[in-house]
Amino acid sequence: LKSMLSDHYAQAVTIRVPETSDGKAKSRYTRSFSESNVNTFKYFLKQETWDTIYESRNLEEKFNQFSSQLSYYFEIAFPFQCKKIKSANTHKIKFPQEILALKGECFLFYKKTKHLSSDHFLRQYYLRIKSRYRKAVQQFKAKAELKTINQCKNKTQGVWRVINEKRPRRGKDRNTICVEDKNGEVIEEPEAVCEILNTHFIEVGKRFDSALERRTSPEANVRSTSASFFLSPSCEDEIKNLICNLKNTKSAGVDEISAELLKSASHLLAAPLCHLLNTSFVEGKFPSGLKVAKVRPIPKKENSSTCDTYRPISVLPTLSKVFEKA
Repeated sequence: LKSMLSDHYAQAVTIRVPETSDGKAKSRYTRSFSESNVNTFKYFLKQETWDTIYESRNLEEKFNQFSSQLSYYFEIAFPFQCKKIKSANTHKIKFPQEILALKGECFLFYKKTKHLSSDHFLRQYYLRIKSRYRKAVQQFKAKAELKTINQCKNKTQGVWRVINEKRPRRGKDRNTICVEDKNGEVIEEPEAVCEILNTHFIEVGKRFDSALERRTSPEANVRSTSASFFLSPSCEDEIKNLICNLKNTKSAGVDEISAELLKSASHLLAAPLCHLLNTSFVEGKFPSGLKVAKVRPIPKKENSSTCDTYRPISVLPTLSKVFEKA
């Protein structure tokens, strides 16, 4: 190449570096439950008359209409958004100014006394400051961890949160699941993994059921009783109280309606839910849509690839808890 800057020729070298990837997703689609989105959701619910529910003939039709309209407003108010996945952040402790000042003094005397003998009075002074600094840090960390545990409603979960923050991360990403199919081939494609685990969880119950020894029929253990109970029609105030008494969690079933979101709109959903609940009492049925659970496979141990090493955690719709408690 003639660079026109010298009487020598220049050389150009092109190096193609292959792109490297750690296999982890950089972004994901999620919903934003911000205050403005929640207000939008409540605005649409406020305009709804629910006439199609009241005009339907039976419980299944009524609930399907209710679920369809609720899902429609939910999709409008909380659309999926692509967000960058942040690296796993550990719980960083912010030390007070007293400990930071002690740290600065410790570092200063370390630089001044690192060349001195251990019996020098300045070196002895540095060691005392170092000991005070370590004890102060340990005590403050212990108080911060205890505060983290006490702030969690589930104390066991809080303890494990503190423990896991101290443990080094090993193995693959927790969101990455690979299982073996019937032929022993390892499957990593997400949809195929879901189908394999779903089939396994359905069939494993049947296998255990068939393995049980039955000496008598189930009807033989049922005793007749003269006692009975009566269900009185529910009212909107009772529905509101039931919703308000739910645990304030963000977990949700297949309908993606969490207890936190349901509480914020309880006064707008009390009327249709009351009608559905009373219809359930009259017909003696439970809506089929509330029987569908979201199943999450949890590995019993690390690096597990067989279906038997996963246990299913089922999350039912939040609305089903309202029907159960009524």
